[in-house]
Amino acid sequence: MKVQSLILLVSLLCSLSGSCQGSKKTTIDNSFRDTNTYAILSFKKFQVYPFDSTFSDAALKPEEIKIIEQLYFKAIDDYNKRKRNYIDSVYKNKKEKAEALRDYLIPISSVFFIKQLIPVINAKGEKEIYINCFRADPHSKEYFWKTELIEVMDGGNDHFHLIINLDKLIFYNVRINPFG
Repeated sequence: MKVQSLILLVSLLCSLSGSCQGSKKTTIDNSFRDTNTYAILSFKKFQVYPFDSTFSDAALKPEEIKIIEQLYFKAIDDYNKRKRNYIDSVYKNKKEKAEALRDYLIPISSVFFIKQLIPVINAKGEKEIYINCFRADPHSKEYFWKTELIEVMDGGNDHFHLIINLDKLIFYNVRINPFG
């Protein structure tokens, strides 16, 4: 437990300072500090994706939200860097490259995203969080996003999702939706 706490502290300090990997610090848009922009939903076993019936519902503590926020922005930054490198290697035409960058990168600060967090405990007893993100007005009455999972089958980079493992302090399955 002490080792995990130390790793967590070092990880948070590195991500806040941006000095551990020599990369510049990602700008945080305070989106997890405003409860109008995210909701914590209960896990429902009948929902097939992304967790099956071997998972169980979990709760989140306020200090875990801060860790999730850091890993969320690190995941987007990592995804965008990998996607940008791929696009640079594939597209030689400047116009095609610009269109691909626009369509396949996750906008981190220019777009407002709603975030739905579903915390679960996996079969190993680890806490994982599914984060479903989509662009929408958080005050709109037509969305039940604070109580029901919004599932979108297309929409491109206006809709993306990822999974964070809080015990391992890792993220995986960062994906944007395909275009319809």
